[in-house]
Amino acid sequence: MIYMGINSTNNAPGSGFNLYGLNDVYSNTAIEANTAFTQANNTWNSGGTIDVNNNFIISVVPTAVIYGSNNAATTEEEISIPLDSTQKDTSTGGFTGNLFPSSHPFTVAFF
Repeated sequence: MIYMGINSTNNAPGSGFNLYGLNDVYSNTAIEANTAFTQANNTWNSGGTIDVNNNFIISVVPTAVIYGSNNAATTEEEISIPLDSTQKDTSTGGFTGNLFPSSHPFTVAFF
């Protein structure tokens, strides 16, 4: 399974869930399989809302792909998130604002 974490504040310390527990990558929004949810300091699913303006947030397109000489098949997934998506999380340490802000960098991590 592929997980995706988005930190809209570009990994400012304490600005989201501490991915990997290494204090290097934080996430205020996470996507697990076909589900998107908010995250806050020390909270995996903080219960906020994500607004994608009635667009699909995730399009999973499974296809068999052959890699390498051992012909091992794998699954390819496509994740599509509208650039105007927003989040509202009023929990302690939660984030409210654009997932992909145009005014400053943001961080995306796959794990």
